[in-house]
Amino acid sequence: MSARDEDNDLIVVVSYLLKRQVRMQEALSALGMSRSTYYEQRDKGVLNSIPNLMAVAEHFGLDKVDLLVRFGHLSKTDLIDFLEREGEVIADVSDATLDPPVLTTVRRRTRSRLSRPQARTDIPPL
Repeated sequence: MSARDEDNDLIVVVSYLLKRQVRMQEALSALGMSRSTYYEQRDKGVLNSIPNLMAVAEHFGLDKVDLLVRFGHLSKTDLIDFLEREGEVIADVSDATLDPPVLTTVRRRTRSRLSRPQARTDIPPL
């Protein structure tokens, strides 16, 4: 599938991303709408709205930003610009032929959430 799926059906794109078939009832449950509302929104071209995409991403555990980019609500350039302004990434523009620019993640956490694993002393060794 292309990186821009704005002309594709939402269920088809979600099925592709999940690598399994998503049934209509499952999609309706994720969207919180009836079948008639689904077809009405699809026919009007508003099914791929931001609130619907967020609901589907939340329900299926998909990346919200990926869906926004795929359906044309957010461009990759805008996303990179935003992350650069927030100090989350640093773009390496030394090689202008790369598209998109190579990004370096800025680490903010210095300590891991998990503590170092320790041997259990309450059980006998193997």
